[in-house]
Amino acid sequence: MIESQEVKANAGKRHSYESESEAKGSCSSSSLRNEYPHSFNDPEDYFCEEAYCLCMVGLPGMGKTFVAHRLARWLRFFHDVNVKVFNLGNERRKIVGTKIKHTFFDSKVKANIAIYDKIRSQALDKIKSFLVADRKPRIAIYDACSHTKETRKWLIEKIGPKIKIIFIECIVNDPMILKNYLGELRNSMPDYEGMDFNEALEDYQKRIQHFRRLYEPMHNSALR
Repeated sequence: MIESQEVKANAGKRHSYESESEAKGSCSSSSLRNEYPHSFNDPEDYFCEEAYCLCMVGLPGMGKTFVAHRLARWLRFFHDVNVKVFNLGNERRKIVGTKIKHTFFDSKVKANIAIYDKIRSQALDKIKSFLVADRKPRIAIYDACSHTKETRKWLIEKIGPKIKIIFIECIVNDPMILKNYLGELRNSMPDYEGMDFNEALEDYQKRIQHFRRLYEPMHNSALR
C-alpha cells in the first residue's frame, strides 16, 4: 500500500501517459542505461519462477500510472528485466475513443460494463502473451483500478497459476496533491484534451465517484 506521503507532489506533476517508447517498455533514455545490472542465469524452469504481473489498485487520480512507470524504470535499470506497462485506459481509448463521459464507468449501465469487461479481457490476453513470449524473466505491470475484490479475484483466475501476481495499492489522502493533479487534468489525460477545464473537472470527479461507490481497499481484505 502506498500512502500519499510517498507519492507526494510528484503525483500532481506527473504525465499519466508518458512517451510512447516508455509505454512500449523501452528505456526512456540511453544515457540512463546501467552497465552492471543484477543478472540472472538461464535455467530451463525460468518461466515458472520469474514471470510476474504487478497489478495496480486504487481509485482514479491516486498516482497508479506514475508509480507503475517509475517501478518499471527501476526494474529495468537495476535488474535488466524485460518490463512492460499495460495501461487499461490506453486499451479503452483504442476501442471506444477518447471523448467519453463519466457515464461510461457507471456500473448501473450494463451495456457499458459489458464493453469494459471485453476491454479488460483483451488487455489481460496481451499481458499473458507478453509474459510467455520466452522463458527469460519478464514482468508485466497492469495499470488499472482493480478496485473491487471481485475484479482482483478475476485477475488471479484470468492470469493463471504459473504467473505470480503482486497487487500494489495507491492511496492519496492529501487534498493538496489531489488538487494539483486535477489542476493539470487536461494536460495529463487524453480524455480531456482541449475540453473546458471546469467541464473536464466536473466529469472526472463524477468518474471517481463511480469507482468510489464500489471501491474495496486491500487492507483487512480476505482476498487480494
